[in-house]
Amino acid sequence: DYMESIQKVVNEVLEGVDITSFSVYGFIQHLALLRDRRIRIFYIEITDVETYGAYIRFRDCDCIFIDRRGAIILQEHTLLHELGHIVLGHPTLFVPRNIATIEQSALESPRVFGGLLNNKLILNRNDHNRNGQEESAEEFAIRFQKTVVNRAKKLELTARVTTLPEWLSSAVGLGID
Repeated sequence: DYMESIQKVVNEVLEGVDITSFSVYGFIQHLALLRDRRIRIFYIEITDVETYGAYIRFRDCDCIFIDRRGAIILQEHTLLHELGHIVLGHPTLFVPRNIATIEQSALESPRVFGGLLNNKLILNRNDHNRNGQEESAEEFAIRFQKTVVNRAKKLELTARVTTLPEWLSSAVGLGID
């Protein structure tokens, strides 16, 4: 089943992640180690394209670009959505250069990143018709957030509640078997 396969991927990438001190940026470091490939995040103003974020693969790292003008919660969700593209192995624009060469150009002309984001490969994916990639990346982000929150709630509950009846009444809605 489609939903179960996305949940399986979420569970796999969260394997070994300490939920008590969880942060999205700590998770990105964990994911980079798992994949043996750096992941860089850039918060920029995305003005030339109607998107909240994009994932582009460079020779030396994977880069996620997030529109910094959005609400913080939207930025974080977009970051998880773009991580979904990476984790699920979706194809994206490949730039056969190291990110440092692009960063230098971007310092001189901020529109460099905007030009990359305007690429047809990225824009086509935003048409929501590309083999369900947008839908599956969105499902990854939603399931990831739900899984992390539920695991954190379970840990909190276990630390606070001392009797079984208290625990059972507090656990309603957390999907605890």
